[in-house]
Amino acid sequence: MSYRKRSNPQYMTVTRKPRLGSWPIYGSKGKKYTDQWNVGSHSDPSKFYTVSLTVDGDYECSCPQWIYRRRECKHIQEVKDNVRAETFASKTRVEDFFIDEHGDTQLKLPI
Repeated sequence: MSYRKRSNPQYMTVTRKPRLGSWPIYGSKGKKYTDQWNVGSHSDPSKFYTVSLTVDGDYECSCPQWIYRRRECKHIQEVKDNVRAETFASKTRVEDFFIDEHGDTQLKLPI
């Protein structure tokens, strides 16, 4: 499912909530979460929604789209994109890149 993103990036800020080591985070109904993020609202810059990753690997959001329809919302999609980018950045080293004949930086592909 794809979502149209606004041109102003300040509306979609993703901030990981701080954790205490590897302890699970407990929700309001005793549900366990492994991680949580605050994601800015698209329509109102003063609002933030909480996206949570459950122990089962499912994502939940505090926005109306997810609460009432149980469908993946744009906030969950934004967190997934952010996590993918963080994972890529953490696994990528300077040695994994090279400069091609045009002077552009390229990622070395495994053979």
